[in-house]
This record gives sequence, structure tokens and C-alpha cells, in this order.
Amino acid sequence: MSVYGMPDVKAKQRPVLPDWQPHPYSVVPILVMKSEGITKGIFTYILNYDQTMTIAGGCFFIKGVEGHNILVDTGPTVEDFVAHGYPCEGIKPMPEALKDATGLTPADIDVLILTQLHHDHCPLAGMFKHAKIIVQQDEWNAVHNKPACYRFLYNPEYLEGLEPTFVDGDVFNVFPGIHLLYTPGHTPGGQSVVVDAEEGRVIICGFCCDEDNFNPPDDLKAIWPDVLVPGLHVNNEDAYESALRVKKEADYIITLHDLKTFERGVCPSSKWPKY
Repeated sequence: MSVYGMPDVKAKQRPVLPDWQPHPYSVVPILVMKSEGITKGIFTYILNYDQTMTIAGGCFFIKGVEGHNILVDTGPTVEDFVAHGYPCEGIKPMPEALKDATGLTPADIDVLILTQLHHDHCPLAGMFKHAKIIVQQDEWNAVHNKPACYRFLYNPEYLEGLEPTFVDGDVFNVFPGIHLLYTPGHTPGGQSVVVDAEEGRVIICGFCCDEDNFNPPDDLKAIWPDVLVPGLHVNNEDAYESALRVKKEADYIITLHDLKTFERGVCPSSKWPKY
């Protein structure tokens, strides 16, 4: 255990990712809902609380993996967001949005990777009846032993009856060119998903952030030279290191709640900035 009472992060992280190799993969962001007028400070620690932003929510389909239909997260629901006090606008129910974006139904998904188990990333997990669900053991433990500071963000009932496949730290080549990075801090057991596409390495963040977290403004670089810590976290040191790890490894970064993520469409493409 670390001095913070959290798992020893470095013991669960392998120091070097496999070399990037091109694969015919891409990531399709699928927008489900958006919530306007939310303080930006929930993404940028101790900064920007006087600014508001639109939070987008959805899920991510990994396209091009032969023989498999892989989804990352389930997307949120309007009902859940309203119950947590967030005003929101539903775009489409997840099954309809998935069908429109990919031609698939939840029954077609055979692998579901959950980046984290906060209320807005897993509420529809039970809908994927034929999917192998992959989650970090530390994150599953957190649902049943909630961190005091953010206990309201976990809803155990969303996971009732599920039998996930647990992983414990980094996992390389879950499929060829697809890796899991253990990136805790925002939650105790967040994981980011690496997708090696033909144009470069794409990473779907396993923590709530937007692009400003990876591009500190010039006037803040003396304090935060590389990345900004996510505003919601159980361990700010781990959160910083996880964001730094993603930025170091990625050519393209997909943030989970940035509206631009969903407006740009398929990643990689010319619409996506390269890091």
C-alpha cells in the first residue's frame, strides 16, 4: 500500500508499452447526452470554478478488430444525471445511438471495457448480455468500499448480477494492438484504453477530464508544466501521474466528457489534434 492508503500504483504499471504497430482500428465516439452550465473546475483542479462548460457523455466503439465488437463504457442515462442533480439534454438512448453509429445492438457487443465505475460510465452494463466485461479489480473494490469523498458517484445497483473479468494493473495486447493502462487517481482503479491505429496511438482516457487538462495555459505552466490534475480525484498525485502517462504515450487523446470528442467523430482523423 502507498502512504495514501491506496494501492501501490507503480507495482501495477509496466514501465514500457509495446512498440506501436499499425492496425486497421479506429474509435467511434457515440454521444448519448450533454449537460450545460457545469462548472469547469470539476475537470481542472482548483482552477476555473468561475467558468462553465458543457459536459458530454457517451461511449466509444473500437472499430476494425476482427471477429469482435468492442465497446468502451456504456454511456450515461438522462435519468441518472438528473438524479445526481445535473440538468441534461438527452440526445438519443444508448441502444439507438449505438445502432445509428455502428449498425449494432447491445446484443452484438462481445467485449465491454469499463474505464471506471462512476455512475455515468456503467449504468447500462446489464444491457450487454453477451459481453465479456473487463474492469480493474481496484475499481470493483471501490464500488463496495466507497471512498468517502465521492461515495455518491458509485451506484452498486448498476452492477448487480454481473460477473466481470477482473484485471489488476496494466494488460498488454488484450487484442493485438489494444492495451489497458492502469491510470488511477480520479478513481481508485481507473483504466485507459490504448488503440494502435494506422495513423498512430490513440488513448481513451480512464478518468474524467477535457483537453485543457493536457494543454495547460502559458500562465499556469510554472505551476502545472505538463498537465492539469482532474478536479475530482481520490488521490491528486496519482491523478497527475496518470494524466502525464497518457500524454506521454498518446498520439491522439480521447477525453471522456469533452463535447469536441463527439463533434469530431471518428478518431484518428484530420479533425483530431496530434500530441
